[in-house]
Amino acid sequence: MVKSISLVKGIGNVSQTREFYDNWSNKYDETLKDWNYQAPKKCLYWLKKK
Repeated sequence: MVKSISLVKGIGNVSQTREFYDNWSNKYDETLKDWNYQAPKKCLYWLKKK
């Protein structure tokens, strides 16, 4: 899993921020699955109803 960094205080300079997101991108889908992220499924459900 990605090293936890406080986003409240910021990640750092532009280079550090880019590195953080570049590293996270490799595990992004896995992270959302671990978090049980439901927004896309819920949006699809409501769009199909309309």
